[in-house]
Amino acid sequence: SIAKLNDDTFGDLKDSILGMVKSGDSAGQSAGTLAKSLYDVYSSGFAGEQALNVVKVAAQGAAAGLTTTDVSVRALAAILNAFPPGAYTAEKAMDIMFKTVDQGVITFDERASTMGLAIPSAAALGVPLEELGAAIAVLTRNGLDASMTMTSIQSMLSNILKPSKEAADMAEELGLAWNAGAVQSDGLVKTLQNMITATGGST
Repeated sequence: SIAKLNDDTFGDLKDSILGMVKSGDSAGQSAGTLAKSLYDVYSSGFAGEQALNVVKVAAQGAAAGLTTTDVSVRALAAILNAFPPGAYTAEKAMDIMFKTVDQGVITFDERASTMGLAIPSAAALGVPLEELGAAIAVLTRNGLDASMTMTSIQSMLSNILKPSKEAADMAEELGLAWNAGAVQSDGLVKTLQNMITATGGST
């Protein structure tokens, strides 16, 4: 009912899942686990070969990241759906998530369960996943926990997307571009550097 497939094509889908298990592409995950993940992936708007690839990458990521396939699938689907189509492959998105965990003080589970706070705003501003991951790594290495890190990043991004009147007036007074256009033009890091320069480093 979710996949909207006939018996033959649904049979092919089943064979593909069983084939992942037999070939070792499932990273030790059972056919039942992969089938449940495939349901979640189809429910997230993916289909066919793309859906199967998301399941495969999520299963491998779960095994390597010491998490469940459910968690891995939700994180991967959220990223691929938030950013423009084709911006990231499943493999590239998973690589960035692992690099964030490797460079920061954050587990894969924490990264996956909290990133929904900041991903939509980052995508709306055109902030690359790599830059978002770098911000997470830096903040967690400086003592913020995962939840506070994501809340802080989201607060900053929201303030850029929809500046308060006070922020907008201050930016105008300083001759500073503090809006979505600035981030889309210069990138998040450059926008923040410009703000630091314009305020003379004032906290």
